[in-house]
Amino acid sequence: MTSVNQQDVDEALRTIDNHVSSIGDQIIQPISGQTDSGKQVQGRVVQHGQQKYQILAVVGESAVQIRYVFDAAEAIAVQRAITDGGRSTTTPNQQVNIAPEQIAHAKDELQDAAEDEDHLKKIRQGVIDRISEPSIAANLKTDEFFVYGFEVSASLYPFHDDVDIATFSEKVQTVVSLGWKAQSYLVTEYDLRSLLNGGPSSHDGPRGFQ
Repeated sequence: MTSVNQQDVDEALRTIDNHVSSIGDQIIQPISGQTDSGKQVQGRVVQHGQQKYQILAVVGESAVQIRYVFDAAEAIAVQRAITDGGRSTTTPNQQVNIAPEQIAHAKDELQDAAEDEDHLKKIRQGVIDRISEPSIAANLKTDEFFVYGFEVSASLYPFHDDVDIATFSEKVQTVVSLGWKAQSYLVTEYDLRSLLNGGPSSHDGPRGFQ
């Protein structure tokens, strides 16, 4: 196939938008930007039960990514900004501006919450165990032994093959389930549930995995 152009991306995202609706999920926010190399990125933030995932397509690349990202330090900084602003929550499209030093401060707090280096190593391995799955790409947000977040993603290839609803739904469920389990684990290990307005619990996991 020739290189994926903007029209290809637009058509693929229209098909995926229909799949999102068909499985009962809801698009809550568009994504638009560029990669570090300057390629155009388009996508969606999608609500799946109580969780969110991203759909990302890059002009010139053959795969569309279904991605779940969690950054505990960023989540703490955002929640603090919301609280300091006198709000209890945000609407789906509302942006919260946070400074790099706020995230750095939150990272320091997370490290202090761990008992010692052995606990940090335990947390690291615990996250790895929860996001490891065949056909799923996974990355840690880490500083040596200290893990403060992760990313899990699955690839679709709509420019080469038709992506049916069943395949799309299966990949979404896998990505969200792994992400939710790892996020819940980090929230518990760093004792963040009260700070993050409760955080994930067994009552608000992805549909089909409670």
